[in-house]
Amino acid sequence: MMVSPLDRVAAILNQAGGKVEVGGYAGWIVIRSRRAGAVQTTNLHYHHGYGGNAKRSKGVLSADIDQKDFPDADFIVRGHDHQKWHIPVMTDRLLPRKLRVEQKPVHHLRLGSYKMLGDRFAGWATEKGFSTPRLGGWWIECSLQGDDFVWEVSEAQ
Repeated sequence: MMVSPLDRVAAILNQAGGKVEVGGYAGWIVIRSRRAGAVQTTNLHYHHGYGGNAKRSKGVLSADIDQKDFPDADFIVRGHDHQKWHIPVMTDRLLPRKLRVEQKPVHHLRLGSYKMLGDRFAGWATEKGFSTPRLGGWWIECSLQGDDFVWEVSEAQ
């Protein structure tokens, strides 16, 4: 019998009154914040990740492609390749209701690794010549500055 840890955690949280759904391999998380009747939307696109261990670029080159493919994203989050980095890219967004252009950062995040890849002596990662990965993930915190919600990314160890 198979057990899905994600489905199990969601079920426990829902039994406790939560409203949790398990996402797919890729998808969107939309966060809507309200303040004084105004609604601000933050869009996060996630994907498990793909590709190999890009020794020189560390996968950073994919940020340009993701920026083009997901122009409505405020955060673009990837995993899979055990790289860990954060690149905020400034972008212009047309605000049709306000008839103006706004500059906002799009935060590109690679989640890093949650396990050591071998002991640098033997094993699959050593045979493939992979670098020692940076462990840990990222914290994303929201604060209010004036009437705007501001997102800050910091490294989690």
